[in-house]
Order: sequence, then structure tokens, then C-alpha cells
Amino acid sequence: MTHKKADELVSYPCVWLFKVIGADADLVPAAVDMVVGSVYENLVPSATSSSGRYISYNLEVEVGSQEHRDRLYTDLKAHPDIIFVL
Repeated sequence: MTHKKADELVSYPCVWLFKVIGADADLVPAAVDMVVGSVYENLVPSATSSSGRYISYNLEVEVGSQEHRDRLYTDLKAHPDIIFVL
């Protein structure tokens, strides 16, 4: 039996979900706007750490290809107001 890689199961264009984590509830949405622009579908706070230092967001973005998805991931991770991207 042959197994398909996960990327072969994704059909583009599609809406992709990223988890974006930062320390400032005002700066993270601004960073997403700067990196992603108007192509994102939805940005919703999803959790705050027990210490209150970090907030995570669910970011839904329409991506046209694997390369587009990878570029958004890399650009989000590189932004100084974003601590972590999943």
C-alpha cells in the first residue's frame, strides 16, 4: 500500500488555519494585517496563558499553493510582535 504525504491531500486554493501567539493583544492583529494583508478570512483570539503574558489567535487564511502557505508561515514567524506560529 502506498501512503500519500499530507501535502498531497491538500487541494489548493483552500483556507488554512494558523495558530499565532504573541504578548500584546493590540500588536498581534496589527502584525497579521501587515504580513497577510486583506487575504485572511478570520482572526479570533483563542486563549490567554494562565499568567496572562501570552495570547493566541486562530488565523484563517486563503492560500493558493503550498509555496504561498509556507511563505505566510515564514513571514509571520519573522515578525517581531509574533512569538510563535503553528
